[in-house]
Amino acid sequence: MLTHILSDADRHRSKDSVIAITLDANAAGSKVRVRNVGEAIPDQLFDKIFEYGVSDHKAENTSATRDQGLFVVKTYMAKMGDTVTAKNEVDGVSFELQFPPVVQRGNAKADAKSVDTRSLPLKSSGKLRAGAVA
Repeated sequence: MLTHILSDADRHRSKDSVIAITLDANAAGSKVRVRNVGEAIPDQLFDKIFEYGVSDHKAENTSATRDQGLFVVKTYMAKMGDTVTAKNEVDGVSFELQFPPVVQRGNAKADAKSVDTRSLPLKSSGKLRAGAVA
């Protein structure tokens, strides 16, 4: 699912900008936020971006996509009881994937403290690469 979000963020980001990935996890659950710098999602598409076949056809390489990525993300997240949302930011777009807390088993205790939240900038020249830093 994250691959679909990252591909979309990469396709719609401003040239030479980074994609920030943030993780926040605590006893209440986990949240992964993927944010790019670029154009906002057009108003006429915003409520439809998670529907099958919806795409901004101005994007480069549109012919190489099947316009299913965000639909797949929303479908799988819903099947697992999780949520995904999109938000237009001042200078870009963010997607937030929210997951419920993990059930602890055995002697493990739930840690109520929030884990370290970090942002990992990724830079891509056509293909997403693990560990690529701007």
